[in-house]
Amino acid sequence: MTEESTSLDLGVMRIACGSGITGEITGTHVAYSAEDITIGLVVEELDGEAQTCQSNETVPYTIKLDEPVGNRSLTDASCTEAEQEQGTTPACEHDGIRWAP
Repeated sequence: MTEESTSLDLGVMRIACGSGITGEITGTHVAYSAEDITIGLVVEELDGEAQTCQSNETVPYTIKLDEPVGNRSLTDASCTEAEQEQGTTPACEHDGIRWAP
C-alpha cells in the first residue's frame, strides 16, 4: 500500500464468537478525515444455536476508497466505538490503527 492507494486488500475476522466462522461481508462504512480513514465492515449474522469462541477464520476482502490514502492513518472502526466491548480487546491496541504513513 502507498499514499496513492485507492484500493485496499483486507483480512476480515468476526469479532464475536462464531464457531470459527466469519461469514460474508454484508456492509461497509468508510469515514474520511484529514488525519485518518476509519473503516468498518459488517459480517452476516449467524443463525442457530450459541456459538463457540475459538478464533474465527480470516476472510479476504477488497475495499475501494473514494479518496487516496494520502498521509492518513487507517483505523479499524470496531476499535473506535467506545461503547462496544471489542474496543478493549488486544486486537485494538494502538487505538485500532492498522497502518500509518
